[in-house]
Amino acid sequence: MISVIVPIYNRKEHLYLTLTALDCQGYRDFEVIVADDGSTDHPELVVAYFSTLNVKMITHEHDGFGANKCRNEGAELAEGNALVFLDSGILLNKHALQHYVNLYEGNGDKLIAGRYDWLPPMKITPADIIGNWQGLVEARLPHSRSWNSMELEGIIGVDPREAKYPGIFNWRINGVADNYCLELYGGNLLVPRTIFEELGGFDAEMTRHGGEDCEFAIRAQEAGYQAVFADEPIGYHMYHTRDQEVNELSVAVNIAYIRAKHDLQKLGIVDGEDEQLPLIRKEPNGDEDSNSNTDLQQSQEPGAGAPRAEIAD
Repeated sequence: MISVIVPIYNRKEHLYLTLTALDCQGYRDFEVIVADDGSTDHPELVVAYFSTLNVKMITHEHDGFGANKCRNEGAELAEGNALVFLDSGILLNKHALQHYVNLYEGNGDKLIAGRYDWLPPMKITPADIIGNWQGLVEARLPHSRSWNSMELEGIIGVDPREAKYPGIFNWRINGVADNYCLELYGGNLLVPRTIFEELGGFDAEMTRHGGEDCEFAIRAQEAGYQAVFADEPIGYHMYHTRDQEVNELSVAVNIAYIRAKHDLQKLGIVDGEDEQLPLIRKEPNGDEDSNSNTDLQQSQEPGAGAPRAEIAD
């Protein structure tokens, strides 16, 4: 069984769409752990609506950015041997979990990274996801491997790692990656439970957004584990805005923490006090702990019929 762990903080509209996409999965032998960082917008109402999902919820009192704490608590509650970490606001394609299962069966000793494609501002409803979701995405999202744009505060389109490293997801040809730690995104990632427990989970001392997934990957790489970058488990990231200045300050603090904790030069990462460690990603997404400023509208509460979450053009 696969355990899907979704950290959440005050994004019940995004959570609803993320769970809708999970409920559309063809593969059904999975559970969902919603790990709440002390939300005040009642995500338990969203969780209660999904009676067709094997979903559990765990919560703790909010005390600053707690994404890593949520991920670790979710992993403790999980029963599966394969842990899929999925951020709220990430919409999996309908066969993503089946692809993860297929990959895990042959790579149970490796981390498995799915795609992470950035959606532009667009209206998304549960009906869209249940119906012609792929057609809607293809109509609005350029999928040329050479296409990317720095508009809208970040890269919108195909996973930006594809532009940096052409063929990175063509794992059938290129095999697995040994030096991957700066390119592992924690928002759509499978970690075998044995590896997760050996590494001690995510570093809960990192209480700011930015690079916390890279820190986990650094420890995995230090321990000798490899990673598979797979094209098929696609996570579509819903667009929303955030304060980039605050974000970069947060990431700078985490970079200093990572530098103090790890010998980056030993890992072959070029690092110097006068140059920026390439952990700051210019992304159109926020972190688990930030409130979205996007124009989200919900017509009715979960449990009273299908709510409609919209992101205005």
